[in-house]
Amino acid sequence: MSTTVPRDRAQPLTELRAPPATGVARWSLAQFVLFSATLAILGAAIGWPGILREPASTVLRTIHGQALATSLGYWLYLLASVAFIGLALSLGRLLRPSSSDSAAIDLLTVLGVAAGVLKTLGIVRWLSVMPGLAASYNATDTPAAMQPMIELVYTSMNAYAGAVGELLGVQLFSGLWMVGIGSLLLRQGWKASGLLGIGSGLLLLVVSLRIFVDDLGALNAVAGPMGLAWYLVLAIAAWRHRVPSTAGRP
Repeated sequence: MSTTVPRDRAQPLTELRAPPATGVARWSLAQFVLFSATLAILGAAIGWPGILREPASTVLRTIHGQALATSLGYWLYLLASVAFIGLALSLGRLLRPSSSDSAAIDLLTVLGVAAGVLKTLGIVRWLSVMPGLAASYNATDTPAAMQPMIELVYTSMNAYAGAVGELLGVQLFSGLWMVGIGSLLLRQGWKASGLLGIGSGLLLLVVSLRIFVDDLGALNAVAGPMGLAWYLVLAIAAWRHRVPSTAGRP
């Protein structure tokens, strides 16, 4: 005589079917590789992300002198933001069957996707507007009187797009999403992934307070590598759990 398991019963992550865990592993690994390359290329070329806190004149001269590397680095960063969206969706699929609160999973998924979209909106300015401003600022035929106007345009654009991309996307929304996902992973027994996710998210939330305390922006230098560590640990954990458990099955 066989018994039927109720459909609404939450399943532990070790009993989930393979595709969601495999998707999480792939998207998390893609995020790790793409963001590592972003940090390496932009860090070596223009001192990113610290350069973002420098005056407009310094940034415009620096990115103009490293135009190719800057473009390549930000294209990789754009792809990393797309991978972030894929990761958020995959984690939602992975966690939904194991959680009794599907509304919380849906909310976190929306938050993660929104963070990725906001990141892309912030990044696009470095592939469109900023190179043109840098070229005009450093052109030999640009009158000296025009440079302060270009600096003003840069500052205004950076203040708006930076708030959308960095403050909301990279820090606030991503931080809240990481804390929520990390808590759910920890509850499911994924200790390393859960704790590192919570820690990374909390650090991003602290960095978002830079609008009140400017010096907190320096913590970005720690938040980036810590986030990379989480992506890698999560990829390994998801890959190990990609094979569904057969315990208790005929």
